[in-house]
Amino acid sequence: MASATAEFGIDVLARYKPIALDPASPKLSAEQKADLLSNISLLLDTIVYFTASGAARGDTIPEVCILEAFFKHSSEKYMPVIYDESGHRVTTQYLLSLTPGVAFSSGRLGHLWSFVNGVALAHPEKTLFMLGSDGSQQEGDDAEAARLAVAQGLNVKLLLDDNDVTIAGHPSEYLRGYSLLKTLEGHGLKTIVAQGEDIDELYAAVCTAVTTEGPAAVVVKRKMAPGIKGLEGSTHADDVIPVKKAVEYLQSKGYDQAVSKLEAITPNSLAYLYSGSGSEKFANRVVFGEAVCKVLEPLSKEEAKRRVLVIDSDLAGSTGLSVIAKNHPEVFLASGIMERGNFTAAAGFGATKDKVGVFSTFSAFCEMIISEITMARLNFANVLCHFSHSGVDEMADNTCHFGLNTFFADNGLVDGDTTRLYFPADANQMRATVSKVFWDQGIRLVISTGAKVPLIFKEGTQEPYYGAGYEFTPSKDDFIRTGKVGYVVCYGEMVYRALDAVDRLRAEGVDVGLVNKSTLNVVDEAATRIYGSGPFVLVVESLNQKTGLGSKMGTWLLERQLTPKYKYIGTTKEGCGGLGEQIFHQGLDAQSVMKAVRSLQPFRLHRTASTPKHEAAYHQHLTEVLYHSTTVTVQPYNRTTVQQITGKRCPVPAEPEPGASNEIFFGPAVRLVTCSKSSTKKGMAAAESQWEPTKEISGHDDQGVVAGDVEDLERDGHANFNRLGWKRLTVVLLVEAIALGALSIPSAFATLGMVPGVITTVGLGFVAIYTSYIVGQVKLKFPHVAHYADAGRLIAGKFGYELIGAMFSLQLIFLVGSHCLTGTIAFLKITESSTCSLVFGVISAVILLLLALPPSFADVAILGYIDFVSIIGAIGITVIATGLTRGDMPAQADWSAWPKENTSFTDGFIAISNIVFAYSFAVCQFSFMDEMHTPKDFVKSIWALGLIEIVIYTVTGSLIYAFVGKDVESPALLSAGPLMAKIAFGVALPVIFISGSINGTVVGRYLHGRMYKDSIVRFINTKQGWLTWILFITVITVIAWVIAEAIPFFSDLLSISSALFISGFTFYFPAIFWFMLLKEGKWNATKMNILLSLVNVAVFLIGMIVLVGGTYSSIVDIKDQYSSGAVRGAFTCAPIGSE
Repeated sequence: MASATAEFGIDVLARYKPIALDPASPKLSAEQKADLLSNISLLLDTIVYFTASGAARGDTIPEVCILEAFFKHSSEKYMPVIYDESGHRVTTQYLLSLTPGVAFSSGRLGHLWSFVNGVALAHPEKTLFMLGSDGSQQEGDDAEAARLAVAQGLNVKLLLDDNDVTIAGHPSEYLRGYSLLKTLEGHGLKTIVAQGEDIDELYAAVCTAVTTEGPAAVVVKRKMAPGIKGLEGSTHADDVIPVKKAVEYLQSKGYDQAVSKLEAITPNSLAYLYSGSGSEKFANRVVFGEAVCKVLEPLSKEEAKRRVLVIDSDLAGSTGLSVIAKNHPEVFLASGIMERGNFTAAAGFGATKDKVGVFSTFSAFCEMIISEITMARLNFANVLCHFSHSGVDEMADNTCHFGLNTFFADNGLVDGDTTRLYFPADANQMRATVSKVFWDQGIRLVISTGAKVPLIFKEGTQEPYYGAGYEFTPSKDDFIRTGKVGYVVCYGEMVYRALDAVDRLRAEGVDVGLVNKSTLNVVDEAATRIYGSGPFVLVVESLNQKTGLGSKMGTWLLERQLTPKYKYIGTTKEGCGGLGEQIFHQGLDAQSVMKAVRSLQPFRLHRTASTPKHEAAYHQHLTEVLYHSTTVTVQPYNRTTVQQITGKRCPVPAEPEPGASNEIFFGPAVRLVTCSKSSTKKGMAAAESQWEPTKEISGHDDQGVVAGDVEDLERDGHANFNRLGWKRLTVVLLVEAIALGALSIPSAFATLGMVPGVITTVGLGFVAIYTSYIVGQVKLKFPHVAHYADAGRLIAGKFGYELIGAMFSLQLIFLVGSHCLTGTIAFLKITESSTCSLVFGVISAVILLLLALPPSFADVAILGYIDFVSIIGAIGITVIATGLTRGDMPAQADWSAWPKENTSFTDGFIAISNIVFAYSFAVCQFSFMDEMHTPKDFVKSIWALGLIEIVIYTVTGSLIYAFVGKDVESPALLSAGPLMAKIAFGVALPVIFISGSINGTVVGRYLHGRMYKDSIVRFINTKQGWLTWILFITVITVIAWVIAEAIPFFSDLLSISSALFISGFTFYFPAIFWFMLLKEGKWNATKMNILLSLVNVAVFLIGMIVLVGGTYSSIVDIKDQYSSGAVRGAFTCAPIGSE
C-alpha cells in the first residue's frame, strides 16, 4: 500500500526500514547491515532528488541512519536530536520532516558545539550527538567548545565529516598543517578515525565513541558527494546539484517518476519592468573585485604585495575576491573559515599608514567580528571590508544568512571615528566608491547584495546617473529625483526598487523625491536639511528595521529640529524561502514602497470648475475617493461597490480591524470610482470625469501663505502643540475637572445621605481612574488618535467617528454652557443688582470666549495654577463659612446618614448624575495626551488627579452637607451666607471662567482641526488660521450661551449632560475599548482576562444605568421645574434657579 510520500516521486516512508541497534554490540549482523545500507541508499537518493536545486555538501546519511537506530533501541539514554553545525547543510536539513531524530540545524558554520555543551550540562544523564565537518571545525568557537567539553567530561559525541572540501577549495591545500584529527586530540578529545563508506568500520567507530565516557569524536573520511558521477570529491558538490547530473543519477537507480517530476519543474518568474533603471543587471559583489583590480593596476607586483593584502574566508567566488586572486595573485591569501582571525590579520597588515588590509565575507557574518573591529579601530588599522549578500534579496539560505545588522560595525565613539559604511546603488557607483575610498584611513565597509542590480538612470532618460564624469564623494547624499511633497531615502539594492515607485508616483502627479544615501552612517547636513524640511521622509532599506538606517534617521532629523512625517520600512520577518520572493515577503517591493508613500502623503479629491450633469446622484452616492494607477482609498468604509468604467463590479471589503489600512489594491492602470448599485455606468462616468486628485498641502493665496513657507509653518505648528508634560497635564486636568463638579457635590449628599454619598463619590472616583487608564492605553496603542472621535472610528468606523464626534462636541459645549450659567449666577450674587440676568449671561459668554482664544493647552496650563487656587479658595471659604454659621441654622438643617424622606427616583438619579459629572475628565483626555511630549507619563497624571478629586469631593461634600444640612444649595457657594457667598463667588470667578474656557478650546480644536485637516490652517499660525479659529470659538460660545439660557437651573443642566454624554465617555466607551482594542486573546483565556472582563462589563452597565436613568430623571425634573414656576422662563430677565 502506498504511503503518504508516494506522490513525492520516491516513496520514502514505504521503503524506509526502522531498525534498532545497540552500541554495546559493535559488529553488525548481515540482516542489520543490509537494512542499514538500504536506508542509507534510500535517503541519499532522496537528497539528490530533493536538493537538485539546493546544496549537496559532504554526505552524512550513514551517520544519521546509525544514530536513528540507536534512538530506536534505547531512547531513554539519548537526547533524540541530531544536532548539525555544518551551516545550512541541507543534506539533513531537508529531511527534518521525514527522518526520526533529525530535528536541528544550526544555520551558521561552527556555531553549535558550545550550545550542545549547554544542553549536555542541563541533561547529564543523556548522550548527545552533533554532526560537523572539517569546514565547521575551522571556526574558533569550536576550539573553546572542545576545551569545555573535555574539562567537564560532557557526554557529547561528535561525528565529523572530513571530506577535504569547502566552498573555495581543499583545506589540505589552502590551510596547510590543519588536521582535524590532531586538532581534536590536542584538546584532549578521544578521537576515532573511520572510512565513511565502509559501513562496518564506521559503525564500529560510532559504537566506540558512544561507549566511551565523556566527549568523543569520530572523524569520518570520505569524498564529497559519494557515488554521484561528475561531483564526487569536487568543490562543485558544495554548491547546487545540476538537474542534469541529478537526472542521470536517479535514472541509474530506476526512479523514473522522480525524474519526470524533476524535469517538469520550471523556475518561477517574477518578471517586472522597473522604471528609471536599466534592463541589464550587474553583480556588485563581483564588481567590487574588479574595482580593486583597477586600483591595483598602476602598481607594480612588488609594490602591490608590499602595500595590499587581500585575505579570503573561503568565499572568494561569492564575494568577488576570486577576480583579485586571478589577476593579482601576489596580494591574495586564501585562508579558511576563520572570519575573526582573518579580519584581525587584515587589520594587522593595515596597521601602518601606507598599507591596506582587504577582508571579505557575507554580511550576515559581520556580527561575528564586532569585537575585532573595535580592536582594529583602537589600533588605527586601515581595513577595507567587503560585506556581500546584504539584506534578503535572493537569499535562498534564508534567515540564518540574511545580512541585516551591518550597522553593528558602526560602534566607534563619535570623537574622531573614521569608520564608514558604504552601500553603492549600482555597478558604476560601486566602481567609483572603491576607487575613491580604497586608500582612505580607518575601517571602511563596502556593502553589496547577492542579487544583481541594474544601473540607475537620470530622470526621463537612459543615461546612467553614475555615468561618465561621476566621482564618488564620501558622506554625500545623492538626489536621484527632487520633489516637493516628500522624500524617499534609501541605498543599495533598494534604490532601483524605490526609484520605480517614485517614478510611477511622479507620473501620477505626486511630486515625491528620491535620495540615495550611499554613505549610511554619516549625516550629510545640507541634504538632510533639504529633505528633512519637506512634508515627509520615508526610509526604505532591506537591513533589520530595528537596527538599520531608519532607526537612526528619525533621531538625526529631530536633533536638527526637522519634524517631517516620518516612517521607515525594512526587514521585519523570518525568511519565506526562495529567491526574489524574499523582497515581496518583507514588503519591500516597489508597490509596497508606493503604499508607504501614500500613507504619509494623504490626498483628497476636489471639484473642478464645471458641474456634472448628475450632481444630485453624484453627491448621494460618491464617497470621497482617492484613485491612482494601482490604489483606491475609500472613506468612509461601507458596502458600496467599486465599479470600473468598463462596468465590472468589485466588492469593497467590510470595515477593517481597528488600525488597519484602508487601502484596496487593484491592477495597474484601472481608474476606479465608488458608486451604489443604482448608479448607472453613464452617470458615474460623467461624474468621475469632473474629479481629479490634488495634493494635500501647497502654497495657497487664500491662506496667506506663500510657496516655500509651508514646511516652516507646519513644523512650527507641530512644535507649538507638543509641549505638555505630565505635571502640566495634571494641572490642565484639574482645571477641566475640579470646577463645577465640586460645587454640586454637597447638594447630591443632601439627597443621597452622607453614607451613600461618600460611597458613591469614592467608588465612582476609582472607576473613573480605571476608565481613564483604559483611555490612555488606547492612546498609547493608537498614537494617531487625537480625540475621542478618532477612538470612535476604531470601534465603529465612520459611524463611530461621527456619533462620538457629535457627542464629544455637544458634551463640551454643554460644559461651556454650564460655566456660562454659573458665571451669571455669580455676577447676580456678587452685585445683588436688578440688572437683567441676560446681561450677565452675555458678559459671562464674552469672558469665556476671550479666555478660549489661546489654542495650545500648554498655554492654558499656566492659567491653571490660578484656576486651582481659585477653586480651593472658594471651597475653603464655603466650608469655613458654613461651619461658622452652623449654630445659626434651624434645627431641621441637621444632616442625615441616609437619604432624606420621600426622596424620589428622579431626585436620586439627578444627585448621582451630578457626582458622575464631577468625574468627567476622560472626555478631554485624548486631546490633552495628544499634546504630551511623553504620552506614557499620563498614568502619573491620572492617579494624581483621581486621588485629589476623591479627597476634595468627599471632604467638600460631607463637610458642607454636615454644616448646612438638607437645605444645602447647588452650587454650594450659595449656602455660605449672604456676605461669604459673595466673597466665595468672587474667589471662584477664575475657576468658573478658566475651566469653562478650556472646554471651549478643546471642542474648538477638534472642530477646527476636522475642518482643516488637510491644510496648514489647522496649526493656527497663519492669518486665515487665526481668523477661522476666532470664528469657531465665537460660534461655540454663542451656542453654549443659548443652552445656558434654555436650561437656567444648575443641577439639571449638569445632570442631563452627565446622563447623555459623560455616561459614555467615562464609563461604557472605555469598557468597549477594552473589549475591542486592548483585550489580548479570548475573554476567558486567562484569569486576568476573566477578571478584567467582569470589571469592564460592570463598568459598561454603570454607564448604561446612568444614561437611561439620568436622562429620564433630568427630563422629568426640567419639566416639573418649568411647570411649577420654580425657575424663570428661558431667555428672560427673571432670577435664575439653582436647583
